[in-house]
Amino acid sequence: MQHHKMPAILHHSDANMRYAMVKCVFNVSRHGRNRALPPGGAKMARDEGAPQGPRIEIAPESSLADEALEIRLAGFEPHQRVNLGASLDDDAGKRWESHAVFTCDEDGMADLSRHKPAAGTYKDADPMGLFWSMSPLDKSAGIYVKENTEPKKMTFTAQVDGAAAATREIERLYLAPGVERIPVSEGGITGTYFKPVAAGPRPGIIVMHGTSNRIMEDRGSLLASRGYAVLSLLYFGGAGQPEDYIRIPVEYFEKCIAWLSARLEVREDGVALIGVSRGGEGALLVASKLEQVSAVVSISGGGVVFEGLHKNPREAEADTPWTWRGEAVPFAKRKDSFAFTAKAIWSGMSGKPLSTLSTYIEGMKDEGSVDKATIEVEKIKGPVLLVSGKGDRVWPSSELSRIALGRLEKNNHPYPCEHLDYDGAGHVVFMPYQPATVGYTRVFSGMALDFGGSPGANARASSDSWAKMLSFLADALG
Repeated sequence: MQHHKMPAILHHSDANMRYAMVKCVFNVSRHGRNRALPPGGAKMARDEGAPQGPRIEIAPESSLADEALEIRLAGFEPHQRVNLGASLDDDAGKRWESHAVFTCDEDGMADLSRHKPAAGTYKDADPMGLFWSMSPLDKSAGIYVKENTEPKKMTFTAQVDGAAAATREIERLYLAPGVERIPVSEGGITGTYFKPVAAGPRPGIIVMHGTSNRIMEDRGSLLASRGYAVLSLLYFGGAGQPEDYIRIPVEYFEKCIAWLSARLEVREDGVALIGVSRGGEGALLVASKLEQVSAVVSISGGGVVFEGLHKNPREAEADTPWTWRGEAVPFAKRKDSFAFTAKAIWSGMSGKPLSTLSTYIEGMKDEGSVDKATIEVEKIKGPVLLVSGKGDRVWPSSELSRIALGRLEKNNHPYPCEHLDYDGAGHVVFMPYQPATVGYTRVFSGMALDFGGSPGANARASSDSWAKMLSFLADALG
């Protein structure tokens, strides 16, 4: 992974890890810094009725979904071969599974943070390997998506010679105790508000989805569990909103910022924006227009506005995705080739995932259009964090993020900025410790869109960038 920083370096000593081993839940203190809270039951979970026999020990048993765990096998025979499997059902009822085979040490133990599996769905010593390496039993399932904030149960089973020797169930939470989930549909605003527990005015954050037009409640709820006041928005496809990712008024976000800032539990000194995919592009654009934005995180986004997306792009002319004060925001066009069209047709017929990367790369050759469509990120009144994967197969988020960073550097942007650019990672650098083995999703006409990246690289980028984003927000929002 490459780090690009200017002009102030952000220090993330507590986040520079491949996978964090944590025994406590972190919250954001009144001053925005991470503060360790009592773990509340973070002892190792042991199988009831067999304290000295074969068992799976996990700490903590109940945890926030973005928290890494300690997992180990204990009470087995010395050097015994154990197959540890994990399973969960997603919100659509589809089963996801993973497994790893370990040879216990002379004490009959295997610690997943230190022991490399002899076989299984992942290769290296990794306490969270069984989480991200899960695959769906239904091979037609797309990318793993958490649709709500309900806790997720996960079952672990240890087998010896094909027979179950121990089982353990844990719970992954998306809402910390006391955080309120409040649906919002008022004043033309649609989304979900997550009210934090922490006393006193809290920093406000708005979360912007990509072209999936799905309210990102999982991200919003976990951020609120860290002490932020979070509004996860829907900004097209809803009642009274543009039907497609076309001509979305920037003023909508001006209204949303005012709504969030007016709440008694929210500070009045600015709101941070977090955008994912085309929402990352949108977050940079909105922040360049509205001085009320105090910090920006763009994940798999970019510093150039590209054409909007219709549900069926074959039936519509290219148009801008954004408007500002009634005027169309300049945009660059994708360029389809005969080869791409042929691949698209074949993808629709065969179900093979299609990469749209080449259409954006070809569009970027029109330097005049790209120059006009480049976002004036130097006008952003706060720190900027850019996150991308070098293996992105949707669009060149690495290069588009570098364009944004280059413009910040050229104009001597006075706030801290950083670009996290991950080797081998694709478009889905999203939530930590979720299944990362499926690298595509279904879009219009049932076509599969290729996200790119390898499962391991996507998982590492997701967990590392999430930790660094929390540190960035603590520094930026103070």
